[in-house]
Amino acid sequence: MRKRLVLAIALLLGGSAVAQAQDAPRIVMVSPNPLGVNDYLKLGAAGTQQAAAAHGGTAKIFESVDPITRKRDLEAAAKDGASIVVSLGFEFTDLVTEVAKAYPKTSFIAVDYCPAEQPDNLYCVFFREHEMSFLAGAEAAWLKPSGTFGAIGGVDIPLIHRYTDGFLDGVKYASPDAQTRTVQFVGGANPFSDPARASQVASAMFFDNVDTILVAAGASGGGVINAAQGMPGKTVVGADANQCPTAPGSVIDNVEKRPDRGIVFAVDALLSGHLERQISLGLKEGAVTLSTFEGTADETQCLGSKNADVLARVKALRQDIIDGKVKVKDPMGQ
Repeated sequence: MRKRLVLAIALLLGGSAVAQAQDAPRIVMVSPNPLGVNDYLKLGAAGTQQAAAAHGGTAKIFESVDPITRKRDLEAAAKDGASIVVSLGFEFTDLVTEVAKAYPKTSFIAVDYCPAEQPDNLYCVFFREHEMSFLAGAEAAWLKPSGTFGAIGGVDIPLIHRYTDGFLDGVKYASPDAQTRTVQFVGGANPFSDPARASQVASAMFFDNVDTILVAAGASGGGVINAAQGMPGKTVVGADANQCPTAPGSVIDNVEKRPDRGIVFAVDALLSGHLERQISLGLKEGAVTLSTFEGTADETQCLGSKNADVLARVKALRQDIIDGKVKVKDPMGQ
């Protein structure tokens, strides 16, 4: 009798282990381009790995290079047995619906975009980028009350205007009489990975008496920072990661959209059965932020972190936005 009981317990425990193994998520993130030096894509990969580890699962990263490989990698992820496929970036907008329909038992999470047609197994994660950009604009204007401000985006699409227009709106909030310039774009064949072209655009703006530029152009942003370093008094607000240590004295702050936190949030909600079809994450959820909020002045090395009075005003404004006391206009109208 005792042997039967021990055997039954062993089978029960073994069965539970198998069930747990089967339930452990297999998560694949498909990036639109190689991770390379793209901090945003690297954050997405880190978030995918973190989400999988938190639930005892596994993670893989597929690095695409063009529309053909993006669709192929989405399909390959589903065929490979992924329970969750994360696609990061608007480049998948015209691809993900068809693939999601073909693999209805796989859950797809679209990060930073959402197609017009959304199958039942496709979930969309948006970010309120305009909130952090507005904060950065106010910060820059408070640091340089007599400055002239501009912004450079990778391409002229609504999402990028959340950065560029949000920044200039923040400048005007803090300093209504501040001078601003028309938003410029990197453009070209590789707008998010062409620092040389971005440097040319920035240099022209600096020569036009612009003092501070926000850049939202992926890996091209390094070219804008390089241009600022060569011109005394010129400063930049970077994006995606803390650029301040790479250019001491030239970077006021950085707007950091955190796809890693968005992916972890979405996977947690999906696996617990509480993920809505579309979710929006912003300052309140910590999914968008500034580098100055992520460490001390010595750690971040940002100009904004070193001015205690300005930093206090920026923190107060952040709370006012979270509390709804200050309304930030969404250039996308959402």
